[in-house]
Amino acid sequence: MACEQAAQWPQEIAVSVNVSPAQLKNRKLTDIIRQTLQGTGLPAHRLEIEITENVLIDNVEFKSSVLNDIRNIGCRISIDDFGTGYSSLSYLWKFPFDKIKIDRSFVQGLSDPTAREIIQAIVSIAAIRSMVIIVEGVETEEQFQIVKAMGCTQAQGYLLGRPCPIVQHEFA
Repeated sequence: MACEQAAQWPQEIAVSVNVSPAQLKNRKLTDIIRQTLQGTGLPAHRLEIEITENVLIDNVEFKSSVLNDIRNIGCRISIDDFGTGYSSLSYLWKFPFDKIKIDRSFVQGLSDPTAREIIQAIVSIAAIRSMVIIVEGVETEEQFQIVKAMGCTQAQGYLLGRPCPIVQHEFA
C-alpha cells in the first residue's frame, strides 16, 4: 500500500518502509519487493527499506546477502534507531547502508556532552562511508541548530512536522 501511494507522489519524494526481523528472514523478500515495485510502478530508488539494529544479530551472512540483493534492485537501505539495542560499528562495515537514523534518545540528551560526542562520532563515520545521517526526535529549534552544526544533513521530529494521514498532506 505504501508503494502504491508513493507512486502517485511527486518524483522527488521517496517512501520508507520498515522491515521486521521475520520479513528479513524470508528468502522471498527480494522477490516480493521486486514484484511490488513492478505492480505499483514505483521506481526502486524511491523506496527506502528501514531495519533496526536488533534485526542483524544472527545469521549475518544471509541478512547481508538479502540486503545487498535489495540494494542491487535499486532500493536504499537505512539502519533505524542507531545507537540503541545492540549497536556495533561492524554493522556499518558489513551491511550496505545508505542512511543512518540516529535514535531520538541522543537528541533528547543533547545537554550531555557525551551525547553530543556520540552524535559527532556517528556523523564522522557516516561521512567516511558516504552515508546520509538523519537525526530522529528533533523537537526544538535549538536541537535542530545543534545537530545541523554537527553535520547532520537530515532531521525528523515534531519541530519539522507531525505524523498525519497522507490525505492531509498536500504536495506543492
